Amino acid sequence: MTSPQFLMTRLASATAIALLCLQAHADTSNATAPAKPAAASQRLVILNGSVDSLNSQSLFIPVSDINPVTLKFFVPEGGKVKKGDVVLSIGTSGNNTQEMQTRQEQQQVKMALELAKLEVVAIEAERALHTAQIALAKARLDASLPQGQISALDYDKYQTDKEKALKELEIRKTAVEIARKNIAKTKTDGELEARKNQLQMAYLLKENANTSVHAEVDGVVIHAFNQWRGERYDEGVPGFSGHRAGQVMTDGAFELIAWALEADRLSLKEGMPVYLTPDAYPGKTISSTIKRISPAPEAGPAGEKGRFFKVTIPLPPQADLTYAPGMSIRVSTAPAPARHLSQSLPDNLTIDGEVLSRNYRAIIPPSIRYIWNYTVGQIVPEGTHLKAGEQVLQLQSTEVQERLVTSRNLLNEKNKALEKLLLEQKEAERLGEIQIAEARAAAEKAARKATMPKELIRRIDYDKLVIDKEAGQTQLELQQKLVAAQSAQRNAEKRFLQTEMQMEQKNLNDLQAGIKALTITAPTAGIVQYRMSYDDEKIKKGSKVWMGQTIAGLADPDNMYIKAKVPEAQYGLISMGQTVTVKLPGGNQTAQAKILRPGLAFQSRSHTDNSIVRDLELEFTQRPANLKPGSAVQVIIPLTKAATSAQPKSTAK
Repeated sequence: MTSPQFLMTRLASATAIALLCLQAHADTSNATAPAKPAAASQRLVILNGSVDSLNSQSLFIPVSDINPVTLKFFVPEGGKVKKGDVVLSIGTSGNNTQEMQTRQEQQQVKMALELAKLEVVAIEAERALHTAQIALAKARLDASLPQGQISALDYDKYQTDKEKALKELEIRKTAVEIARKNIAKTKTDGELEARKNQLQMAYLLKENANTSVHAEVDGVVIHAFNQWRGERYDEGVPGFSGHRAGQVMTDGAFELIAWALEADRLSLKEGMPVYLTPDAYPGKTISSTIKRISPAPEAGPAGEKGRFFKVTIPLPPQADLTYAPGMSIRVSTAPAPARHLSQSLPDNLTIDGEVLSRNYRAIIPPSIRYIWNYTVGQIVPEGTHLKAGEQVLQLQSTEVQERLVTSRNLLNEKNKALEKLLLEQKEAERLGEIQIAEARAAAEKAARKATMPKELIRRIDYDKLVIDKEAGQTQLELQQKLVAAQSAQRNAEKRFLQTEMQMEQKNLNDLQAGIKALTITAPTAGIVQYRMSYDDEKIKKGSKVWMGQTIAGLADPDNMYIKAKVPEAQYGLISMGQTVTVKLPGGNQTAQAKILRPGLAFQSRSHTDNSIVRDLELEFTQRPANLKPGSAVQVIIPLTKAATSAQPKSTAK
């Protein structure tokens, strides 16, 4: 009897087979039937993207052994550059090729001194070896006497003296070999040290050459945002090696970079039509197609979590729209519904601005080696109008004063040591002349004794006189060689001490110049504007400042303009050349200004506010009296009726 479970299993299998057959029939029918429009079943995907400049060059801060580094030179934003031009350069604190050259010279002098000392030791060893050879020759003569001609005691003594002379000779030979090996080893070490110094110099020269960034394309310079300091990169602003300081934007060719999550990747394909809605132009829609999708997921935009596919979309030219790097554009696989702006926009747009000067000189602390921070002492009030050469502030550093005292003491000690060395050298030279004269007299005396007739003295005594004659001449030559080596050693000692004094004198001069530079004067006329310190407070008396940090600036009051930031969503509602009202600080005073030009890129407002804005440059139609650079103002931009009531225009096809 068949069980109910078995029947149910068979029924399920038959149903599955039937469904598979129906599916196969449906697939065969669909192969010949016309395809349905993809949009009917297409999943809606919305992506966020930003405009990027084609063929642009990113500008990265060069590598340095010391961080942060100071941007010594940076082409002003908006400045045009040609391929090969220097766009950006950094300071080279701690990378002193002149110091390396001095160190090489000192090393050479030190090596010469070591070799001179070893040469003296080697010549003294040769003298001792020659003395041992003479002693052995005489001992052999005594030991050659027949045992029957002398007493047994003298015979044993002569044989013992001969053995001692042989051992002494071996010791002296070993000493000479060791001395010569030491000279050879020191020369090899010196060559290796010189080679190392050459490599270090080559590295420093290459590093110095790499402290500048050159333009690889023709274009316009855009400054990036310094996330660490919360300000735009500019001359005098510190930054870290490898950080992106800006870019060189090319001739205006742009593309859109969007990021798709892995979940949305299946609904996208290359060549698919998409609809673009720029945040800066509300209601504007642009049609385009997906050009490329990255083959593998990667890390997405900064601050976003997850794995993303990079989507590249061409940007077709638009007569009533201007693209700019950083512009936010929404990407959709379906057209966005039209929006009516006239009901939501006010009559005026009020944005914050700041009065700046086109002629601005940054003021930074002096560069004193191994001094990293200073304390602000005397300081003129902010807003003071200074003439060129007048004092801005006075920096203080107890470490500089301590190093100055130490350097002076070391230099005095070395001066005294040099005076003592010169006196000792005069005495040593006189003593050397006496030693040579004594050796010459001894050689002449030995030569005269050797002229005695052989018949008048014993044969063994005559042979000893001949040995003394030859030895006297050799000892004279060795003494002359030794005195010359000692003189070379003394000269090397003097050069070494003089080199140390030169280095210490240079160090003292640098410290004295650094102390003088602690009094900072105005390089040009202008109004003093103090910058924010690392604790987000204005620089004031007692503030700590660091090497490379911009302390203040001098702004020319006769060349002022207004820099304001307009939110991206309202950028499309204003027009260049438009007259606006500027609300001045301190009361209800206002002035008129015109919008000259926008910034070259859309950027985040600050390091704490990621909202996208675009800079606006405005110029007073008539400059207000008593208005100083650095003043905060409000810019009131009227939104015309045509701008607020215009229906959004679509270019989607």
